[in-house]
Formats: sequence, structure tokens, C-alpha cells
Amino acid sequence: IFVNRTFSESLLIALLRPNRSLVIVVAVVAAALGGTLLWPLASGLFQFGPLHLDDLAVTLTSGIAVLVCLELLKHFWRERLKA
Repeated sequence: IFVNRTFSESLLIALLRPNRSLVIVVAVVAAALGGTLLWPLASGLFQFGPLHLDDLAVTLTSGIAVLVCLELLKHFWRERLKA
């Protein structure tokens, strides 16, 4: 979602631009994920184990790395489309 919002402008500008739908979608996804991780019945249903700090760090780092890589690739895509 975040990468597609920023194809023509910088990531920071795209994230600061108001978008009510994006806020609602991110909030619902975060609530659903949080609910499945924190509610014991849902955690047992999906067989989720306990989250540790290193698990969260790997997940956050991976997400940021993918976002940065895609942002860098968009510069090459834009140059290719102009040629």
C-alpha cells in the first residue's frame, strides 16, 4: 500500500498527505493482527507462539528493508519509463 502511494512523489510526502481510507485500513489490519496475537483463543486457533523482542525486530527490519528497496527501484522504473 505504501509503495504504490508513492510512485510519483517521495515517501514522506505521500505519507503526510491525508487519506482517511488508508488510516482506516491500517487501523483495522493492526487491530486484527493485535487481536490474533494477544487473544489466547485466537492465538491457539492459529497456533501462534509467544512473540519475543528479536522476532519483532526482525519483522520491523525486514519490512523497512523491503520498503527502502522498492523505493530505490522506483527511481530506475521512472527513468526507464521516460526513455
